[in-house]
Amino acid sequence: MIKNKVSLICSAVIFCICMSLYFPFPDNEMIDARTTFMSFPINDHNGYNLLAILGSVSFIIAIILLVRGITKYHIRTVILALFVYTLLPLLLITIYQETSAK
Repeated sequence: MIKNKVSLICSAVIFCICMSLYFPFPDNEMIDARTTFMSFPINDHNGYNLLAILGSVSFIIAIILLVRGITKYHIRTVILALFVYTLLPLLLITIYQETSAK
């Protein structure tokens, strides 16, 4: 099932970095975003955002590494990773607000 452990671990690390780059806080830059890609505000009222473009490229690299690291069920794993990437930040914010935020 796992073809390359290094690719799989690198993919998980890059996903975590991408998720932490633009965590959806209420005062986030996503409010004024004109063009977005997987929660990265590519274009806003100031022009292109270089950090968001680099985050988008690293997200695509993480998807490629995830596919290279697994031998079977590529599409299912990518769809599952996209759902987790979409829903996990909202869950983490809820957990943070209910436990340690005042």
